[in-house]
Amino acid sequence: MPKKVARHHVYVIELDPAVLEHAKFRAANPSRDPRKPPLYVGMTGLDPEMRFERHKYGVKDNQYVRRYGVRLRPDLRRAQPPALRGGAAHGVGVGARAAQRRVCGVAEVTPGRKEMAKTSAGLLMFRLRNGEPEVLLVHPGGPFWAKKDEGAWSIPKGEFQAGEEPLAAAQREFAEETGCRAQGPFIPLTPITQRSGKVVHAWAVEGDCDPTQLHSNLFSLEWPPKSGKHQQFPEVDRAEWFSVPVALQKIIPAQRGFVTELAAGTASRVPRSPPGDAGRRG
Repeated sequence: MPKKVARHHVYVIELDPAVLEHAKFRAANPSRDPRKPPLYVGMTGLDPEMRFERHKYGVKDNQYVRRYGVRLRPDLRRAQPPALRGGAAHGVGVGARAAQRRVCGVAEVTPGRKEMAKTSAGLLMFRLRNGEPEVLLVHPGGPFWAKKDEGAWSIPKGEFQAGEEPLAAAQREFAEETGCRAQGPFIPLTPITQRSGKVVHAWAVEGDCDPTQLHSNLFSLEWPPKSGKHQQFPEVDRAEWFSVPVALQKIIPAQRGFVTELAAGTASRVPRSPPGDAGRRG
């Protein structure tokens, strides 16, 4: 029987320019172009977006990616690497181990075939209290997020496929993650792009779901890593209503635009739904 070959992905992560303050990083990348952003190239058997998240949350991470990783760059790919000379750090790509542990400069990277960005859709449910909006956010389940709070919460959302109606997907994902069915009117918000490159479409909708009745789908994950044991975790482990100032602290930074757009006047323009109609559980 032929040996099964594992599929690996080469991925590129853009780093914050502050990484250049580290002498070791500069020394490892003597030929990088100062006009271009510093990059990290790695190789993984995981989905690159999942690998990026593991870097950021300290799971077999590279210190530079954990501290300075900004976003995945699927629009870039690694060119044929030069031969290693004396272990120079810019010679990444000679096997997975080297790619995972070394930091590279942009000399290694060239524009590649443009990949279709992943897209998600979700709902930002709000209610008015004393004329001020409160928003419903959810906290992702699973061990990677268990100890994360500020900057970890999200609107209920999920990915959708090409050809699928985004608003219909947003309603479906909202129901799956909260157990609550949102009813319109739905007000479109300006789409945002997260650091992973994922584009998120969202709609504001008035409702009043009860967070204590949260009911979320489950997912399976090998945990602890490489233990061979799979455990089930909820996609969302809790939901909560927040005032706008608190929500801006809790929500993933890239999604703050949804909250500020709502706070800027969206709520006041929404026709009030009759009592009991919005946020009916299904």
